[in-house]
Amino acid sequence: MDTKGILRFTPLIISFILYFNHSNIALSEGVEKEYKIEKGDTLWDISGEHLKNPFLWPNIWEKNQYIKNPDLIYPGNRLILPVIIPSIPVSRPDRIEEIEAPLAPAEATIPVAVPEEPAVPETPPAAEAAEIPEPPEIPASLYPPSHEPSPIEDKPAPEIVRRTAIDEELIYAGGYIVKDIISSGVITGSPEGRNIFAAGDNVSLSLNKKENGISAGDKLTVFKTPEYVIHPKTRKKIGKLFIPLGVIEIYRVQGRDAAGRVITTYTNLSVGDHIQPYSPAPSVTETARTVPGLHGYIIDSRDGNVLISDQNIVYLDKGAYDGVTPGTAFFVVGDKPDNIIGEIKVISIQAYTSTAIVTKSVEPFSIGSKIVTSIK
Repeated sequence: MDTKGILRFTPLIISFILYFNHSNIALSEGVEKEYKIEKGDTLWDISGEHLKNPFLWPNIWEKNQYIKNPDLIYPGNRLILPVIIPSIPVSRPDRIEEIEAPLAPAEATIPVAVPEEPAVPETPPAAEAAEIPEPPEIPASLYPPSHEPSPIEDKPAPEIVRRTAIDEELIYAGGYIVKDIISSGVITGSPEGRNIFAAGDNVSLSLNKKENGISAGDKLTVFKTPEYVIHPKTRKKIGKLFIPLGVIEIYRVQGRDAAGRVITTYTNLSVGDHIQPYSPAPSVTETARTVPGLHGYIIDSRDGNVLISDQNIVYLDKGAYDGVTPGTAFFVVGDKPDNIIGEIKVISIQAYTSTAIVTKSVEPFSIGSKIVTSIK
């Protein structure tokens, strides 16, 4: 697949194509492998084992178009596995420029500051892949506000007019909803007797298994004890909320005991927080795609906010299966259909859910608020 081909398919499930500065991965047209599905397999697990990163599961789905539902794969069926290779690191853009996004009634158009699209070097052919939860995947000040009154009539949701890179840290720390989350152990304390930890602190860990595959030099993601997300309208369990808190680098392992140093934090870590093998966030390009007439709900927020406003991270009940891509924009609707109280932009996607950031709030809103891609 040439570069144009990759860019053409990127909007479908872009959130999971992986670079992350110093450790990038690209698809290649080498010798593709065939894999026979076994009982208990998921595309996430297969991607983790064979592509060396579970975030690349959408590429397996794309290669095997007979699979209509990525959650339903059956033992005995065969999969074509795409080939991946390490690629030249893509430097993060340091220039930003403003583009406009439409606003709500009696409100204003907001310039959205976004990084320019980095040049993507061409990649050569082939390589291979470990395990964690689903996709991908911090807050950064991406949207400085500006207010100029403008009326709103029949408008589609705010649409990005060009491709731009979405900050990797925003994607990673934003978290996502998955069916299940595997924990490799917990933080038990520190040599200094602390209970709260920040970057640079040493921590003690208790691993779940003696033969755990973890060794000195490995990086582990620290995450919050996961809780089920209950849909605010249907009351059904959607999945578990995976929220990364930081990254630890291991410097000693002895049986089930380990010690590491905190190298990255998105919020403070504490005793009892869980760990699992680290997988870098995907480098994502948002698209100009809008899905007309799509509507859904905000089903949770990253920080458990009762009231949600600018720059908060939220989770939606629409994902890749509904045509959502990174960059898809939604209006948040108030009590009346034409009462627009906010705007949000998707930063990463799963099959049936997505993670978004609030880019504008006329007034605070809450979990359970309705979202739409167009206004009538």
